[in-house]
Amino acid sequence: MFRAAVLCERDALTPDEFPQIAAAVGRRTDTASNHNEGVGIDLYEQDGNMRPLDEIEADVIRLAIGHYRGRMTEVARRLGIGRSTLYRKLADLGIESSAA
Repeated sequence: MFRAAVLCERDALTPDEFPQIAAAVGRRTDTASNHNEGVGIDLYEQDGNMRPLDEIEADVIRLAIGHYRGRMTEVARRLGIGRSTLYRKLADLGIESSAA
């Protein structure tokens, strides 16, 4: 996450910033790509400063939980972390898994 945020040349993280994940899960079809249009994580606050990394990470986790419809095993797998790590991050970031 940190590397993607630092190296990103745009105002938001998009699937293009994660080529390793795209390679691991396979490139999406044009139909799936259309599904992702407009999906991104804002990197900057309204004043132009970078958002804190924990806020960006929380947004990514919420996005993944919504995308995988709360299937936490799948969320953890797709984020490349263990389930226990995911649940620890949810607690640390103050995210309720049922409400995300």
